[in-house]
Amino acid sequence: MTATGSEGAVIEGSNTISLTNTTLSGFKKSGIMIMQISSGDAQGINGVFSMTGGELTGHEGPLFFVSNAKGTFNLTGGSALTSTINGSNTAKSVVLSLDASSKWTVTADSYLITLKDTAGISGTTITNIVGNGHAVRYSAAANPQLGGKTYTLVGGGQLIPAA
Repeated sequence: MTATGSEGAVIEGSNTISLTNTTLSGFKKSGIMIMQISSGDAQGINGVFSMTGGELTGHEGPLFFVSNAKGTFNLTGGSALTSTINGSNTAKSVVLSLDASSKWTVTADSYLITLKDTAGISGTTITNIVGNGHAVRYSAAANPQLGGKTYTLVGGGQLIPAA
C-alpha cells in the first residue's frame, strides 16, 4: 500500500488496525496517525496499531503521530520499521513492542515511554534496533526491566534513560 497524498493509516479513538505481511510506504503526511478529535464518531483514547511481517517505511512527516490520544504500536513476527519515533519528544504515551525477529532501523534521535523488547536484549546490547549513531531515550520509570541502564544499539547509537 502506498499513500501519496495522505496518512498511511488513521485510527480514531479506542480502535485498532492490524496488518499482516503488508508493505506500507510513501506517506506525504504522517505514516500512522492515532487521534481523538471528540467529534463523537469514535469513543476512547487508546488506539493500537499492530503489524506482523511486512515493512513500514516513512518518507515525509512523522511515521507515528498521536494527537489527543494514547498510541500503542506493536511490530512483531519479522517486521521491519525504518523511521524516527517521537523525534520532537511531544507524545504523552509511546509503547513500542518488538520480538526477536523484528527490527527497527532508527533514522534520527527518538523518544519512547515504554519499550517491550525482552527478546532483543543481550547483556547491554539491543540486537534488533539499528541505531545508526542515534540516541533512543526511554522512561526509566515505565521500564523497570531495563534497570535505568544505557544499552548499545547495533550499528552505533544508544538506548538511554531519559533525564
